[in-house]
Amino acid sequence: MNNREIDSPGIRESIALGVFKILGEEGVENSIEQILKVIKTATRFDAVGIRLRRGDDFPYHVHDGFSQDFLLMENSLIMRDKQGSVCLNKDGTTCLECTCGVVLSGHADPGNSLFTEGGSAWTNNSLPLLDLPAEQDPRLNPRNRCVHDGYMSVALIPIRKKGDIVGLLQLNDRRRGCFTLAFVHFLESLAQGIGAALMRIQDYSSLKEAEQELRRKNADLRAYLDELQSLRGLIPICAQCKKIKDSSGYWRAVEEYLTKHPEADFTHGYCPDCRREILAEI
Repeated sequence: MNNREIDSPGIRESIALGVFKILGEEGVENSIEQILKVIKTATRFDAVGIRLRRGDDFPYHVHDGFSQDFLLMENSLIMRDKQGSVCLNKDGTTCLECTCGVVLSGHADPGNSLFTEGGSAWTNNSLPLLDLPAEQDPRLNPRNRCVHDGYMSVALIPIRKKGDIVGLLQLNDRRRGCFTLAFVHFLESLAQGIGAALMRIQDYSSLKEAEQELRRKNADLRAYLDELQSLRGLIPICAQCKKIKDSSGYWRAVEEYLTKHPEADFTHGYCPDCRREILAEI
């Protein structure tokens, strides 16, 4: 499959319809994984993945086709010094390595042929990246692992949520010439949909957490009100066996009430059992 075949209207339509169907389903928590499957099935690329922000790093959230060795070496993008300490930029942000780091940091230069105005990086032949002079290389500590693993065609598309870069869509293939600029622009618009999905998932999770917190507070309030109702004021207590009548109408042993609420007052009477016993004697 060459770039013309990948950039065909049929491929775009297949991807768009699949993604929009997923995004249109309410309550889908594994949307990102499903979107990645749609893209890989339609393009038949060797490897695809989605990185998402976690703290200061951007590990792979979902992936398909990358080797375990690749994932082990490339999962973290944080640049560290010889002592293992995290390297920081002048503005205090964490230094992120290689081409992924440039895209995720928002430092893509549209004047460089490697990048688009939308902040993506793409190439149909990654080999020349190995020969870039250091003064011309926009990357921090270039790893070139994609090149060494034989991926000739590579595209890195930023995923934004409310304008903030929160991840990237990565497409790798060992064939040359898999991309066109028009197809990369299509992927950029697709990434906006992925960002929308992330917002929906986050909003759904936040709503569920708020609902659980409200349920917990309601349960605590109910228990407190029941406690106030049953343990303050005059409490019915049997004059003979000393059982206490709680708010549900059950007669309980007095000890637990006394240990928890020694400040309570009592009013004396007879529980049904004692009343029947006394009447029988009379």
